[in-house]
Amino acid sequence: MDLKGLSLKTVLIYVDHGLMIGYYLYTGLAERLTAKGLRLVFLVQDELLERMREEFKGNNQILFESSREKETIQYRDTHLPGLQEIIEHVRGASMSPRVLLTYVDTHRQRKEYEAKGRWKFTLKATRPLITLLRASRLFRQAFEILCRYPAQEISYTKLLGQLQDLSLIHI
Repeated sequence: MDLKGLSLKTVLIYVDHGLMIGYYLYTGLAERLTAKGLRLVFLVQDELLERMREEFKGNNQILFESSREKETIQYRDTHLPGLQEIIEHVRGASMSPRVLLTYVDTHRQRKEYEAKGRWKFTLKATRPLITLLRASRLFRQAFEILCRYPAQEISYTKLLGQLQDLSLIHI
């Protein structure tokens, strides 16, 4: 497919574990997405950066950049760390039901089992939210919008406006 002169849409993919690399790059998914005119930018650990660039240097639509893991971890640990951990727990466990969730559920259950005290209660209290997010695309979109503004107040009106802009609801 000749893509010269086309404006490519770019998708950023944060690779937080090796399974994601395998899922995108070694199943043919990346090739199918680039064939549709997408540019994929994988944010990977610094240790993998040169190896991945070398392995995929023939495809100029698959790029690799540093995930800046040290800075990401520092930010996570210093800016509302408890809230960020809960959001990450819910986000990671609330994918669409079309995704095979065996690994995700096992990981979530293990985190709940190993947690202590109030944290255990907090993680278990997220179960209804996770169930709702898995069942409803609208709620997944609303959750995504809410996660973009964790330090700001979001009014009900603003949330409805964002969902209308995405053409997910009509009022």
